[in-house]
Amino acid sequence: MDREIVEQKLESLRRCLQRIETKCPADAATLVADFDLQDIVSLNLSRAVQLTVDIGAHLIVEAPQSNFFRKPSSRRKPGPSLCSKNLDSGSRRNDVLRLITPFRS
Repeated sequence: MDREIVEQKLESLRRCLQRIETKCPADAATLVADFDLQDIVSLNLSRAVQLTVDIGAHLIVEAPQSNFFRKPSSRRKPGPSLCSKNLDSGSRRNDVLRLITPFRS
């Protein structure tokens, strides 16, 4: 895991959350009436979610396989999974990013 990249993403996440906290009004009526505030809050919420997913992907790629990639215990058919493969971290990184791509805009 590239610690510097994760630290940069964490700092960006802190800035997004701080911006939401400073710009979010005390009552919903003010937010409903101010389109600029809505844009600021929604953009920073979206960025915060995207950064969180990116950070999680970095952590999962570097996690031991025994913790994150074991076979599901339920009988229902699992979705896309990395558990059926014995992957090195380079291959895992590509597979994890492929799995999370549909959730990003």
